[in-house]
Amino acid sequence: LAAIPIVSYSDWWENSAKYDVRSAVRKAARRGIVTREAHLDDEFVQGIVAIYNETPVRQGKHFWHYRKDFATVKQMTSTYLDRSIFIGGYYEGELVGFIKMVTVGNVACTFNVISMTKYFSRKPTNALIAKAVEICAARRMSHLVYGNFVGRDPRSSLMEFKRRNGFQEVLVPRYYVPLTAKGKLSVKTKLHYGISEMLPQDICRLLLRGRSMIMGAWKTGDR
Repeated sequence: LAAIPIVSYSDWWENSAKYDVRSAVRKAARRGIVTREAHLDDEFVQGIVAIYNETPVRQGKHFWHYRKDFATVKQMTSTYLDRSIFIGGYYEGELVGFIKMVTVGNVACTFNVISMTKYFSRKPTNALIAKAVEICAARRMSHLVYGNFVGRDPRSSLMEFKRRNGFQEVLVPRYYVPLTAKGKLSVKTKLHYGISEMLPQDICRLLLRGRSMIMGAWKTGDR
């Protein structure tokens, strides 16, 4: 897992967040980005719909939330509502990014971390992560978790983003016990890890680069 051990906001700021992240958070404030805890009302959901519908392609692949309607987005975002914390990032009153965190005991897990690409230069995502750490510290959470530390490509921009924002790799033991002949074959051939885990990293990067080129061309054609 990618996790930030929560001691205090100042500890994260001084000891975990890299210099460029601290600079980005300051820049976000200077450029009008305001972050605050939010409620999941219809106005907030409408803002999420606008964020989802901004672009059909994110991180080099088709964005699966693109063009989903209000009712669908509201239903999806309302899961685990009794344990959810929503953080909104605003520019001139417009929702330009948000984080949904779900608490599991004293651990907060991110379910959504997304901002509008057109406001990238205003650094809303960095500001949102900083606010998430601040809220976790105030609620005495032990960790803030942001998915897996290493994805398909250990040199991806997302992994670098997590590392520079102070997320660390936390290993969680996972055991697999085959129950059927198919399961025994899968474990023996390591298919239970998925095809992407079996391919050499150079091949994965080549395939991902090809997908990004195809999706980039499709995005341009869609516009």
